[in-house]
Amino acid sequence: HQPQAAAAPGGGPDARAATDVVVSREDDARRAKAEELKEHPLKDLVLASLGRWYMANHGVTSMSMVEDMRTVLIAYWGVAAKRITENVCALLETHLLATIAEDLEKRLLSVAQSDDPKTIDALLAQDDDTKRQRAALKKQKDRVAASLNSINRFAPNLVARPREPLDKPKAPDAPPTQHLGGHLGGDGTSTSRTTAGTAVASGGRGGPAAAPAAPPAKRPAPGQLVESFKFSSNGDNGGFVYWLGTSGRRERFANPHDKGRLRVTSSGLASGHEALLVARKRQPCWTRDVPDSWICLDLGRNRALSPTHYTLCNGSPHPGFDLLAWALEGYDADQDLWIDLAANVGRAAIPRSLASPWGVQTFALDHKQRAWRYLRIRHTGLNSRGTHEMPICAWEFYGDLWAMTPPRKGSVERRGRVTGPSRRGAASRATTSACRRRRVGL
Repeated sequence: HQPQAAAAPGGGPDARAATDVVVSREDDARRAKAEELKEHPLKDLVLASLGRWYMANHGVTSMSMVEDMRTVLIAYWGVAAKRITENVCALLETHLLATIAEDLEKRLLSVAQSDDPKTIDALLAQDDDTKRQRAALKKQKDRVAASLNSINRFAPNLVARPREPLDKPKAPDAPPTQHLGGHLGGDGTSTSRTTAGTAVASGGRGGPAAAPAAPPAKRPAPGQLVESFKFSSNGDNGGFVYWLGTSGRRERFANPHDKGRLRVTSSGLASGHEALLVARKRQPCWTRDVPDSWICLDLGRNRALSPTHYTLCNGSPHPGFDLLAWALEGYDADQDLWIDLAANVGRAAIPRSLASPWGVQTFALDHKQRAWRYLRIRHTGLNSRGTHEMPICAWEFYGDLWAMTPPRKGSVERRGRVTGPSRRGAASRATTSACRRRRVGL
């Protein structure tokens, strides 16, 4: 084409027309060639090969499409199942639980207000096993009560002791046996052996009159010292009760009365129970309104304490219930006497009181060079209300703890821990219960 274009250098109309003709021919040729390639069989082969190669190398296969759909369906099912569960729970809470309580209460009230007593008896009736067990326990209780009454009637001063082996005699281990109210003398007066080596005789309505008596015999303390408890402040953790409740400060505190490590008895409580005295908690607790009410601590058969101090907590949650007159006593089994251990015995009395609510005070003691198993607090007057109730909810003791007898081989005391009172037979436990009924300070 170049020679033809050069033939008309002048650029006239004829030259431009010749150029257009050449361009149109070239276009026609290209289109014709493209049409030929479009219908060529080699093109289809190449396109098919390239398509399969791409799908094989890029994961676009029929199996991958199935896996993709499976993944999508699993994800959708997980979401849909949670939504269905939530909807079911919401429907149950809204339409069932929210209304069943009201409907049940209405039905129960309607049944309780019905005039048919048979329906109510049928709903509240106990099963046959419970009825039989209750009847058997009631009969057993009645027999025990009748036996105790017979013992008290025919042998009022009888005290049972645990059986001792014949080849190994031991010191007598008798609990206190006297009545708190004493016994009647020939002149109609009442004699109570509960003071520091004296017998207090009181007339019918007069005040007590002291009579001289022989002082209590002093005995040496037992030979093995277990622990010494020093008082530091009210509510500290250095006393005997805390030490016993923590197994020698090795465990978390637990009520030693509930664990069977000591016993607390009383003349009768109007509020609370005996275990509260060693629970180290402030809870309402006071004795019944009877003269000479008392609370007694039994340290256990193998323990005795030479007390130097004791702490009391008032058991009244309301003001105006102050404890004004009391005595802390130890029991002398040899003389069958309660000995007053107050540090001011024989000197001028020091005014003292235990204020309410929840007043806490610590007082000094004179242990008389003795170790005591039984310690009790006895109400000796009236409280601020003018009654005989003694409000005490907690107590703690300080001093030297002694082992009454050498610990047995394998016992926890020999390993440096704490045990409770020795186990006794069923007969001894029954006698202990009888002593409680007779208001004896065990």
